[in-house]
Amino acid sequence: MHRRLVLAYAVVLVSGAALAGGAAWAVFRGGAGGGCGVVGSSSQDAARAVTESFLRDVLVRAKPSCSSELATRRLVGRLAGVPLYRTRYPLVAYRFARADSRRTQAVFVVAQPPDGGLQLDAFNVPVTILSVGLAAPDVGLAGYRVTLRLQHGRWRVDRVLRVAV
Repeated sequence: MHRRLVLAYAVVLVSGAALAGGAAWAVFRGGAGGGCGVVGSSSQDAARAVTESFLRDVLVRAKPSCSSELATRRLVGRLAGVPLYRTRYPLVAYRFARADSRRTQAVFVVAQPPDGGLQLDAFNVPVTILSVGLAAPDVGLAGYRVTLRLQHGRWRVDRVLRVAV
């Protein structure tokens, strides 16, 4: 009887430790997709979400390691040539920015053409082009044209071009 009780406590202890370890892994590693905002969908909303994650994590350099999760292999190889937007202020989507915030914020907006911007490239792979605008007190204004390509059922950033604003 005593042996069963000790065994039961051991199982509970090991299970609890495994659960706590899994929770810590999800928090500190970011869970599935490494916390990089990977969206496993091919909708236009998913393309917008991937673009917003790419802005926050890669262009502003919050999590540069996310480039391999959010971009195509072709872009990851050429990412050093993409002009970054380095600001010391927290980046907030314009729709969530508040004028009465106690903290100064950098804002961004993602826009897509009225027709949705969905096209097929030369290999009949869906691509979409989104426009991005950023503003921050310390670095001013910036604009980007972001091309996303559908790969393995989810959107990945394929090209980033800085445009004049």
